[in-house]
Amino acid sequence: MLGRIIHDTQDVYINGERLRGVQTCEAGWSGPSTYINAVGVNGGFVGSTIEESLQANFDVQRLMITPHDPLIELFENTDISGEIAYGASETFSFNTAFINSYTSTCQIGSIPSLDFGLTAYGQSGSGVNRMSQTAEKDDTVIIAMPGSMILDVDGYATNRVQSFDFSINISRDPINIIGQLHPSSFLIKYPIQVDCRYVLHIDDYESSKLWDYACSPKEQNLNLIFKDCSRDLEVRKFFMPASRLVEYSQSGNINTDLEATLTYKSLLTDMKDVEKVLKGIAF
Repeated sequence: MLGRIIHDTQDVYINGERLRGVQTCEAGWSGPSTYINAVGVNGGFVGSTIEESLQANFDVQRLMITPHDPLIELFENTDISGEIAYGASETFSFNTAFINSYTSTCQIGSIPSLDFGLTAYGQSGSGVNRMSQTAEKDDTVIIAMPGSMILDVDGYATNRVQSFDFSINISRDPINIIGQLHPSSFLIKYPIQVDCRYVLHIDDYESSKLWDYACSPKEQNLNLIFKDCSRDLEVRKFFMPASRLVEYSQSGNINTDLEATLTYKSLLTDMKDVEKVLKGIAF
């Protein structure tokens, strides 16, 4: 055990709040540079220069074990701070960060996940000023089991979902100013795409026609609901407004029920709508 940092001595904080259900956390920074060559110099090499903004990446995988998630209200924020605290006093910290991805996946026999990624343009690494730390706001542990997952499409609900993959990706272009090490602001790339792929057992579902997608695509509102089946308590809920079915496939064999895989896409043009999607608020 000498010299090892094990899992129960590591804590992950975002804006000072400790996260629940963390399974893995990866953090690191990069300093991309360009070599400069010149005529008349032995070997041609005269130095190097940084070719873009210095940045750090922070990726976390979690389990869905509580209705509370501090990430949901931070999507508009581009000055998020965080750290991994481990050992006696060691940390990897960062600031001036924003959320670039948020995903949730689940399949029969597993607890749903809530993973996210951050990109930081401020100072990062060890020795960065430590933030004030607080315990998680919700001290309960509520596990969303696969059997309590419900899919509702425009009022038609089914609990025969076998697996799903929900994701949001947000791209921002940094705006730099000469003389500053980090960007002065960020430009959001719209539209923000929300994707959901799920597999369900078919009872009476029939595929829509391919040419209908090109000529008269149908838009539907999707709700994904997770409940604690022992207490009938809603753990989390996702909402996808005006989503379109963009891919469909079905398969069957002698050992399984007939299954269908459906992929939906929804486009957002306002960052404020991301919070509504992740809180399951219809709009």
